This record gives sequence, C-alpha cells and structure tokens, in this order.
Amino acid sequence: MTTIYLHIGMPKTGTTCLQKALFNNRYKFLENGYLYPISGIKHNAKEIVNRYCHNTLAHCLMGLEDKDNTLSMSIWE
Repeated sequence: MTTIYLHIGMPKTGTTCLQKALFNNRYKFLENGYLYPISGIKHNAKEIVNRYCHNTLAHCLMGLEDKDNTLSMSIWE
C-alpha cells in the first residue's frame, strides 16, 4: 500500500515557505524513498507562490480555465 501525504494550507500560514522547502529538497526525499512529484508545478510562473505548488493539479480536476493553456488530465499521468 502506498501512503500519500497531502499538504493543504490557508493563505498566509507559511504554505509557500513549506512548499519551497519541499521542492528544493525533493532529491533528498527521493534518496530516502519519498517521491515529491513535479507534475502540475509551473516552474516559470511569474508569481513565486506558483513556482513551488501543485495548484495546476487541483485546477485541472475542478475544470477551471487555464490562461496558459497548460492544463490537461495528462499531468496526472
């Protein structure tokens, strides 16, 4: 059985800081048997909050419009 850890946070509670730390240490996690996926992260986003979070995954599931035309269910693959 696979365990998935899901981080959900309200704005202004340190979520961006946590997401950035997780993203920047994803290779260390992998060395220890944890996968930190990069699917759904917009690495070239203008807003820093969008460079480290997986909002695109949630937006895809909710059927929200995509300004950058990058959403598709294939990001879940």
